[in-house]
Amino acid sequence: MATGTAPALPVLVYHGIVAKTDRFSLTEEKFKDQLFTLKRAGYQTIRLADFLAFERGETTLPAKSFLLTFDDGRADSYERGDPILEALGYSAVMFVATEDSLDAPSRHASYYLSKDELARMQASGRWEIGSHARQVGHGFVAIDANGTQGNFLSNREWLTSAGRLETDDEYAKRVDDELGTAKNQLADAFGKPIIAFSYPFSDFGSSR
Repeated sequence: MATGTAPALPVLVYHGIVAKTDRFSLTEEKFKDQLFTLKRAGYQTIRLADFLAFERGETTLPAKSFLLTFDDGRADSYERGDPILEALGYSAVMFVATEDSLDAPSRHASYYLSKDELARMQASGRWEIGSHARQVGHGFVAIDANGTQGNFLSNREWLTSAGRLETDDEYAKRVDDELGTAKNQLADAFGKPIIAFSYPFSDFGSSR
């Protein structure tokens, strides 16, 4: 049993849980092994509100507390991960790209969780929802006349029709739409405030 209070809070981020490990994903067996190891070592998950209160210095948390998160709103991470969370009494946060998960049912790709699936996740009490932006264009924009692709948040977009890069004002408006609209879409869809955002690709800042 862990004693004392946590001096810092680790945040674990996963993407997919798949049959064969790839760059972004791991197998169900590997995920299960990692989480059961944490449980045996006395680690326990916390909620987003706990994390934010801790970061603001408003509360203390038990030693061996951690925040468990998933990016992208992938169906495989929920389908394979949820039974493990249930078995361990763990909770997690799913950061959702609204362009993929809240799109029209007629064009929805089963690779991503749908609105109904996300609602069912939250109803279990094991999952919370955060924003992963809209991610129009799956998170990439053209950044030059050759069509070179770059991160959609950390680069100004090349406007082909105008033959130039976005102005600072145009860039700011686009980013505001990506972040603000996604937050509002999720809050409206599930009737709960969205209090956390996961920065896509962990890529920030631009020399352009």
